[in-house]
Amino acid sequence: MHHRAINPSLRHRLLRTAAALALVLCALSTVAGQGATSDGAGRVDGAQITRLVESALLAQLRRQPAAAGASRVELGVGALDSRLAFAPCAEPIAVAADLRRMQARVNARVSCAAPSPWAIQVPVELRVFRPVLVATRELQRGDTVGEQDIEQREHNVLAAGAAPLTRPADALGRQARRTIPAGSALLASLLEQPVLVRRGDRVSVDSAPGAISVRISGEAMGTARRGERVRVRNLQSGRIIDAVVTGSGTAQAM
Repeated sequence: MHHRAINPSLRHRLLRTAAALALVLCALSTVAGQGATSDGAGRVDGAQITRLVESALLAQLRRQPAAAGASRVELGVGALDSRLAFAPCAEPIAVAADLRRMQARVNARVSCAAPSPWAIQVPVELRVFRPVLVATRELQRGDTVGEQDIEQREHNVLAAGAAPLTRPADALGRQARRTIPAGSALLASLLEQPVLVRRGDRVSVDSAPGAISVRISGEAMGTARRGERVRVRNLQSGRIIDAVVTGSGTAQAM
């Protein structure tokens, strides 16, 4: 077979090109091998952890019974050190938090099992918004709540620490136990029934249910609100009976 001679100059250029390609391929191979083990490449940083926590906990929060019917749910992940970096994880990173008690603040545990186990606790603030009753003005201790004093607004119910009232009937006619700032959600613990019977008041007492209806006139020996017990002295016989206040100046014998 006849071989065509290659120009020495062309041969030299081809050899140089081949050598350069070999060096490039060698360099690329070295970089690829270092990527899985170097301190920077492939590691899990704070931004990734924040996104994982937001996604996992938001989905879990929406499934909680206490969040059912909420107008919206939100969460805020605590700021993480920007220098945080963890080893790459060979399996899905786990995010776990107990939301059953629906506290305003929880800790989420973010962890990796392999190949190099690691874990971190991340603070998270939960927010569940729904329409509740709020005070339209500052209510002083002893103020009686009227229709003009309340309205429904969207409110973060977890921030209150207890379930706010949602029905006007549960607030109207009640009195403030202490000062309630304007815009505050109304809680059952902040309100109380007004005093309907005071010591020394005349009280009409009906007989106990199921008996023949009898009404007596008596004198209250204590102070009580609706549904509370009060001792009453029968003005005719002087006998002391126990009764439950049913209204202003009225009660029912026990």
